[in-house]
Amino acid sequence: MYIEDTGTPFVRIEGQVLKEETCMLANQSVQKSTGKNRLRFLVAAVAVVLLAAALVRLAQLVADSGFLAIAQQLTAVLFFFFVFMLFAFVSVREEESAVKKSYVTNPFVKQEYTLSFYKEFFLFESEHEKRKLSRTDIKKCIESQSLFILLSKSGHMYIVDKAFCKKQQIAALHAYFKNTYVRGFVEVKPWNKRK
Repeated sequence: MYIEDTGTPFVRIEGQVLKEETCMLANQSVQKSTGKNRLRFLVAAVAVVLLAAALVRLAQLVADSGFLAIAQQLTAVLFFFFVFMLFAFVSVREEESAVKKSYVTNPFVKQEYTLSFYKEFFLFESEHEKRKLSRTDIKKCIESQSLFILLSKSGHMYIVDKAFCKKQQIAALHAYFKNTYVRGFVEVKPWNKRK
């Protein structure tokens, strides 16, 4: 028999309001932790290498044959380069516009709300809405310098802005998330900071 914890929360954060910039930063942290940025960099690097190889081949064709072979080779090279670069850079803009759209269309994130963290569930409450999230619904927790990002199994992103937290609350949430989501807990470190 399951007995729900209805006692006092171990962390309660009041007055959190998310800005669009915070949502964009959360999306960037998620991309960093899931490897999407590395994939885009890899695709762009492959495109550049293929372009360089094709240009070397094109130089050989210029020396050996006529205009028709050169035009065919150049058309193929430019087409594949364009496709690779389109994948690498346009998909970033599409994701950013999707995050902006979800921010604009979601009235809950723009309201002032309270977050209550219990051992077995999390409560997000605003004046007009109440969302309850079980800890087992979270598949991954990402901690950046300024945010905790909870990714649910259904694909939703829940953001806890550290700017609204006290140091003790940040430490308590860090310890809880690290112990609860051992394999699913990721700390995103800034690239220029060393351990």
